[in-house]
Amino acid sequence: MTSYLATRSHPRHLAAVLATLTLALAGMSTPTHADTIADLGAAVSYKPQQPVEAQGISGFDVGVGTSFSDIKDGEDVSVTRVNLHKGLPFGFDIGGFFGNAHRDGESHSLRGYELRYALLEGSTVMPAIGLRGAYTKLDNDALDLSTKSLDLGISKGFAFLTPYAGIGRVWVDSTVDDATLNKTYAGLNIGLGLFAVDIEVDKTGEVTTYGLKAALRW
Repeated sequence: MTSYLATRSHPRHLAAVLATLTLALAGMSTPTHADTIADLGAAVSYKPQQPVEAQGISGFDVGVGTSFSDIKDGEDVSVTRVNLHKGLPFGFDIGGFFGNAHRDGESHSLRGYELRYALLEGSTVMPAIGLRGAYTKLDNDALDLSTKSLDLGISKGFAFLTPYAGIGRVWVDSTVDDATLNKTYAGLNIGLGLFAVDIEVDKTGEVTTYGLKAALRW
């Protein structure tokens, strides 16, 4: 009887216990205010880490990259990955990566793909403008999460330096919740012959991501 009365007098406590139990059975910890599906989706969404201009049918970009996502009041996310991009005819490029997302001492496989089209291929006086569609998938037994994104970017080379920037949208899909986020990014590609280094800052939703990539590019 005492236990019954205590439960009846503490409905909020009971609701909290049930919510925690439900999340535990789903293999997840209780989310904090900033530790949301939107933040995680922003962190693992596609990051360009290269200029916009088409590489041409003989062009390749093979590299390794890393990124660090600063999540306010939550566990930060870092990603390590191997990238491959290939130029195609008619201003198209395809690309992809495979790697791992690291968070709170855990690591999960992450992969992504992109298709890019050069609306304006650029020249010595004109910038390049490109449209990119991309997809990423996080392999996590406890959480089925993927992202789709669409962005419009611009870049212009000056000697061995190529600054670039873009805006777009990211759609986060998961078994827990969905989100639609605004995206902006800016970066600088430093070309040293066949070797290139790329520095990038991305703001998707409320999450800022800092990226670095080293690649062989031709």
